[in-house]
Amino acid sequence: MSIENLSLIYSLDSSRDLEVFLLIPLLVELCSVPAVIAIITAQQSLAKNDKSDLLAHLATIKTSLQDMRVVLKQMFPGCNPAVFYHQHRPLLSGWEDNPSMPDGLLYEGVSDSPQKFSGGSAAQSSAVQVIDAGLGVSHSGREGKFLVRMRDYMPPNQAGLISHIAEGPSIRDACLSATGELKNSYNECLKALELLRTEHLILVARYITTPSNTNRGEADHLADQGTGGTALATFLKRIRQDTAEMKLP
Repeated sequence: MSIENLSLIYSLDSSRDLEVFLLIPLLVELCSVPAVIAIITAQQSLAKNDKSDLLAHLATIKTSLQDMRVVLKQMFPGCNPAVFYHQHRPLLSGWEDNPSMPDGLLYEGVSDSPQKFSGGSAAQSSAVQVIDAGLGVSHSGREGKFLVRMRDYMPPNQAGLISHIAEGPSIRDACLSATGELKNSYNECLKALELLRTEHLILVARYITTPSNTNRGEADHLADQGTGGTALATFLKRIRQDTAEMKLP
């Protein structure tokens, strides 16, 4: 599969820009599959005190993260930043942490009180959260709470997989107590994950920060926050820093 031979069956409009914006995350998730399999397999081996294949699994995780980054770069120019910011971004925002809808949205005939739901967010994909859990990268404070809350928007089996991996044998600890080669390979995985998060920050600057500084419209509250409700640049920089700080000595 590639972005050139994929299209949406259902969409909010007929633009190719929105198709690209929604299909790129699909391809990023597809690239994450080898890493997820490697993490699960590595933990199964570590449960038996077997590190013999750990180096190979770390190499797979690193390659998978690099592939995810390459695909993420394809967002531009397929999705026009101005079209995304003014036409599609307001449609993807939710009514949780939305100042224009502080009480949420009332679903008539469904609930007697307003409901609050977050808008679309990359954090609602289990791919990177699974890799975080597998590499032992943890996030605290508001960032950590937000990531945990986003699991409510995932299929239950995927949210459960994140918890299962987080509670499983520690790949990080296995590398910490091992040879320099394993430590270096683990750190290379962290660097690849850090670079993936840097690429996300670049997209934020291109698709949100720059257009918002040029011409703000009805969705002014989205100029500094993600559609999921976070202070986007601050959030992404913090979780990238969390990743860098896990580097083994």
